[in-house]
Amino acid sequence: MTSTAQKILLNETSLVGRLRMIGETLAMQELRRDIERLAALDCTAIIRGETGTGKELAARIIHNSSVRKNSRFVAINCGCFSNDLLIEELIGQGNDTLPGVSQTGATITGTEGGTILLDQIEDMSPKMQLSMLKIIDSKNISLQDGVNDFPFDVRILASSRSDLSKLVEEGKFRDELYYRLNVLELFIPPLKERRDDIPPLCSYFIHKYTKEFEKAVEYISEEVIATFMSYDFPGNVRELEHIIERAVILADGNTIELKHLPRRFHKAGSPALDTTRTFMTLAEMEKKHILEVLDSTGGNKSQTSRLLGISRTALWRKLKQFKQEN
Repeated sequence: MTSTAQKILLNETSLVGRLRMIGETLAMQELRRDIERLAALDCTAIIRGETGTGKELAARIIHNSSVRKNSRFVAINCGCFSNDLLIEELIGQGNDTLPGVSQTGATITGTEGGTILLDQIEDMSPKMQLSMLKIIDSKNISLQDGVNDFPFDVRILASSRSDLSKLVEEGKFRDELYYRLNVLELFIPPLKERRDDIPPLCSYFIHKYTKEFEKAVEYISEEVIATFMSYDFPGNVRELEHIIERAVILADGNTIELKHLPRRFHKAGSPALDTTRTFMTLAEMEKKHILEVLDSTGGNKSQTSRLLGISRTALWRKLKQFKQEN
């Protein structure tokens, strides 16, 4: 290892290993203890934090450290579903919603025994909140007003960017559902308050995007790490991820250097990127990649979503967005 570059350790290649590596280095000791408690208790919980702080990542750490780790983890954005669509997503009715689930819907084999994260739960409509309360209480789920009930052996985690207790006081969130979910609340501080997480998060995202873009990036310069450690990251973990994604794309060697970061990180007098080169934006590159995968599968959206590592719902939203842009 040279004095000008810091090696990114990628010896733990499994998702569980990489998430555990990040979880073990979270700066806040109380946060670590709460994550360990949640993993062991198998109870409902609320994960709260600013946008981009890594609430879904924390939920994945909890799942992959729990007795349910060998079953599926599914994250559902509550703001993207009507009540009926949310119920269908939860039950996994048919192959188009959760691959591998029986068409009869007799069991929710896609997520049975697993964990579901209800992301942005504050966006749930009152009707959806009532349906979720009934599901949690009865441990059963049905598509048509109690007809064809199915057992629901799934752990429920919820995440929110808002203080749900205040929404309850204001009458904007159902108090019964809040108390069912809030067995333990996990607060994720902004990244600027847990800077020790930055190096392992860089490792995680470099591994993710070198694999996705088939790049050979192995190192990150000490100058880049020092720059990150002194930056406040107003966009939190999500901003760091986008910065690393961009850097992996731009890197033409095996090291991420300061020149690969956005212009706001460049010191006065630092050499800029070659202005004669043209680059696709991340949005353009994402669109190109998604459409290429979709074309390679002959338009099979279920297979495409599996290859991309995203839910079918997320793929549907992306394709809808692409149509609106044209």
